[in-house]
Amino acid sequence: SVADAIVKACCQTNLWRTALDVVRRMPDDAKSTASVNRVIKSLVDNRHNIIALKEFYAMQHALVKPDGHTYAQIIRTYTRKNNWFKILGLFDTMEREGVVPNASTYSMAIRQLTQQRQWAKALELFWKYASEARPSAEAPSDDKEGLMHNALNACNRGGRWEGALQVLAWALKQGLDPCTVAFTTFVSTCARSGNWALALSTLSRMESDGGL
Repeated sequence: SVADAIVKACCQTNLWRTALDVVRRMPDDAKSTASVNRVIKSLVDNRHNIIALKEFYAMQHALVKPDGHTYAQIIRTYTRKNNWFKILGLFDTMEREGVVPNASTYSMAIRQLTQQRQWAKALELFWKYASEARPSAEAPSDDKEGLMHNALNACNRGGRWEGALQVLAWALKQGLDPCTVAFTTFVSTCARSGNWALALSTLSRMESDGGL
């Protein structure tokens, strides 16, 4: 529609106030998920988190169905508020609504949970992603690598070397090539957990493979 085109153009040129006004003036049955998503993203990009949250709840009142992109932006707002409880609530909502978050959304949430010392919950979220049936090309390798690094960091902070080993095994199964940073995090996790034998053997393997 013309209104959708105007919203798209305004968001592309950072005219978020105009885009917001256009969406708010649209009849509920004329609003599209794509247009509301553009406005919410523009608001979050400009750090207008409270307005973004208001538009998120308004779109549901107007029976405009949020999708994975909508939830990703709302999760961004809660990471700024350090509100890990709300983030987990959004994942529960997505599951109920049949919305499948992508790797980058999981990665963002896992990073926030780790920062809030919720290591067990961060790893639960990682394994939730890993257990979901997904198309083989669902996520770019960069997104999966970011997910791997954030999961390894959660293992490291929580002192869970077994979990770190499982994350590396998952990464290899996904066709990823864990870099020196990933293995260094793994070695650090082993050392924190008192598993010096595994730490030293990993270091030796890295050295022989030219990773050090």
